[in-house]
Amino acid sequence: MALAPIADLAPYHRRLNPRLWRSHRLRIGVRLKLMQTAIAFYRFLDIPQLPVRDIVLTGSNAAFNYTSLSDIDLHLLVRYDETSCPALAGNFFTTKKSLWNQTYNIVIHHHPVELYVEDIADPVRANGIYSILHNIWLQTPTSTPPKRNDTAVLAKVGGYADEIETLLVGEPSPREVTDLLDRLQALRRNGLLRGGEHSVENVAYKTLRSLGFLQRLYDKRIELRDKSLSL
Repeated sequence: MALAPIADLAPYHRRLNPRLWRSHRLRIGVRLKLMQTAIAFYRFLDIPQLPVRDIVLTGSNAAFNYTSLSDIDLHLLVRYDETSCPALAGNFFTTKKSLWNQTYNIVIHHHPVELYVEDIADPVRANGIYSILHNIWLQTPTSTPPKRNDTAVLAKVGGYADEIETLLVGEPSPREVTDLLDRLQALRRNGLLRGGEHSVENVAYKTLRSLGFLQRLYDKRIELRDKSLSL
């Protein structure tokens, strides 16, 4: 399939998102809303005395590779081993995050806020990390565009795009759609672990998202689940 240049789909800007940042400082109103959202999410978790070490903004909206579709990735930093059941903490936080997303739709200047509970023992790798609590950069993003292998990205995007199209024109089951979404999430995770935000895998994932392929999969899964539960 024909695709636009990767630079158009996953751009790299000379300045941080001006909707959120004033120079390299988070805008006061944005920081306040993110603090309020983080506190609401903390209460939603409903774990008494859960020790939150920090609240950080990360991802492309804390760097120079944001797009109009980029989420605001807001992370509550905790130590899973300090919870009452460390072995189940990851699954619990993932489930609560899903319930939060089904209940709330927080948007700041047209960017959805995506909440996470991050284990300090397993930190996220990112170009930029900004502490909402302390109003400082923990990791300052670089404004120098990295070298990209656009040929490899296009090949990966084209392969997955064709697979998604083939799946959607057929009669997939919810499990098949979920399996493909899980594979795409694993693709991104592995890319972030090996090569950071600008890895081929992560750029391919974000390109598929920018083109609307991920949303089509999510919409299809909801449609199939609704149909399976209806008479």
